[in-house]
Amino acid sequence: MDQRNIQTIDLLTRIKKGEAAAMNQLIQLWETRVYNMAYKMLRDHDKAMDTMQKTFIKMYRSINQLKDATKFKSWLYTIVVNFCKSDLRTVSRVEPIDDDLNQRKDLARNPGQKYEQLELAEIILTALQQIPVEQKAIIILKEYEGFKFHEIADTLDISINTAKSRMYYGLKSMRKVLLNNPKSKEIYYELYNH
Repeated sequence: MDQRNIQTIDLLTRIKKGEAAAMNQLIQLWETRVYNMAYKMLRDHDKAMDTMQKTFIKMYRSINQLKDATKFKSWLYTIVVNFCKSDLRTVSRVEPIDDDLNQRKDLARNPGQKYEQLELAEIILTALQQIPVEQKAIIILKEYEGFKFHEIADTLDISINTAKSRMYYGLKSMRKVLLNNPKSKEIYYELYNH
């Protein structure tokens, strides 16, 4: 069990004993992870911040419903993913990558290498926005958040086989999106032909 989960279990125990400060510490422990998940799903800072706030409000209101402290991570990510799915159903849009790249290009210390890394990350995250939300959620949980398939299955309330299947089709969809864009096609072939 990693350090974050050990700290989480301790904080949940303290919350159940009525320590108000423990709730704030729990939020601080998980806020970066929750924001990152929301941002990768939504690709919008303001929406990710809003989702993070809604997630922690819901967590606060329903923390007593969590019976098994070892399932906190899956439980929390279920809340985040559900808010993101809801948001994505109401608004469907894809942001162009060039505007975002130009705004952040000057932040790179090593312009060549940093720009290429940023460009690749933006292309991948933009491609993620063009695949079905169920596939996107699994790819983000697996590849960015380091979830195992059984954790993904718990979080999304699906079978392990469904999680694996959606991952397979998600990666297939990503490949198709990347190969349909001339800029990403070039990077795709560069990555996978070495």
